[in-house]
Amino acid sequence: VIEEEIIKNEEVIKAQNQLKENERILRAEMASRDNKINSLTSQQDAIKTESKHLHDDNLALEQEKAKLLKQIDTLKQDDSKAVLSTTIDRLRAEVAQKEETL
Repeated sequence: VIEEEIIKNEEVIKAQNQLKENERILRAEMASRDNKINSLTSQQDAIKTESKHLHDDNLALEQEKAKLLKQIDTLKQDDSKAVLSTTIDRLRAEVAQKEETL
């Protein structure tokens, strides 16, 4: 009877030790997962920030483009054809350059 109790106690101790090991492994895996989540969240935040900056840059370029196109339209009404032609070509080149950056 005592031997049976000793065997049962040893089995309980083994089971408790295995449970403790499983808990340690689980905690390590959870910590690793949490670190990955935090890293991905940081990357996502950085992407959102960069996206906003790009959006703001795009809006500024669109405003500049609109301004240049308005200047072109104003110059088209100018009486001086030589000055008009040269200036329009220059502004079109600027618009093309701005569009390339978009």
